[in-house]
Amino acid sequence: MKLKIKANSMREPPGGHHFTESGVTFTGDKFEEVVNKLTLFRINNGVALGMPAQDILMRYAKKWPYLVERDFSVEETKPDTNLRERWSKWIAKLWSKPPKSLISAKEAKPRWDICKDCKFNVDLDVSDSGEDGQIKRRSFLLRRGQDVPDSLNFCSFHGMPLDVGCLLENPGDFSSAPPGEKYEKCWVK
Repeated sequence: MKLKIKANSMREPPGGHHFTESGVTFTGDKFEEVVNKLTLFRINNGVALGMPAQDILMRYAKKWPYLVERDFSVEETKPDTNLRERWSKWIAKLWSKPPKSLISAKEAKPRWDICKDCKFNVDLDVSDSGEDGQIKRRSFLLRRGQDVPDSLNFCSFHGMPLDVGCLLENPGDFSSAPPGEKYEKCWVK
């Protein structure tokens, strides 16, 4: 269930808009400011991104139900939201414990050739700004600035971004593919 701030409501939470997570309180004059601060906090601290606006609204619904209402204007499930969430969580998890070494671009080229034409190579259609931009920058840093082909996107089978996954020595350790299931053309072991 998606929530939103009640339309035309002149009321605010007592003390203004705020949200506390992990002992840190985020405050702002507007709801959007608090959402932006929480988003940046989660990205910068390797916490799974989740849905910051909905997390804040759920807390508001419990403490001040007169501030929120159900949002019927949005679809409950978007087809790529799950993949985007998996991408975000995978990068956050790897960011908290980055690999010690990567393979070279020369070693990764055969992997790229297989992945670029794979049916599981899915384009996430993420932006270069906001939280998506932050996650893309982390991805760039995790691959230590190595250039990768633009045709590498997200592997929906293994649940990992291919720009980083193809450079890992043992990508199978980071795969979220169901145990025992394999795709015959895949190089990931």
